Amino acid sequence: WDGKSHTQNTGIQAIQHWIGNTIRYQIIGNRPIQPSMIAHEHTGYCGETQKLAVATFRSALIPMNGIMNYAEDHVWSEFYERGWYHYDGAVNNPYMYTDGWGKHVINLGLEWG
Repeated sequence: WDGKSHTQNTGIQAIQHWIGNTIRYQIIGNRPIQPSMIAHEHTGYCGETQKLAVATFRSALIPMNGIMNYAEDHVWSEFYERGWYHYDGAVNNPYMYTDGWGKHVINLGLEWG
């Protein structure tokens, strides 16, 4: 993965596609914390999506960390591939929060840009 191309078929994009098809962004029934149960329930919000993404990327030997913004009550992930990249359903789009949602998001762990 070259960090730029979003059209080639890569392991990162295959995982992204699988997660997108596995979780509906809604809650029906339980809110499990175990990634295997999250995948089984097929529902969740950002927390469930983050837990499933971290487990799946790490299973594919792609380093990934979960990130939390306390001020906005939101979580997302960042994976490492010759540098850290934002992951929240989309790859490397960290400004979706400020530009798309109008939120002030501070990531204390990494600098974007």
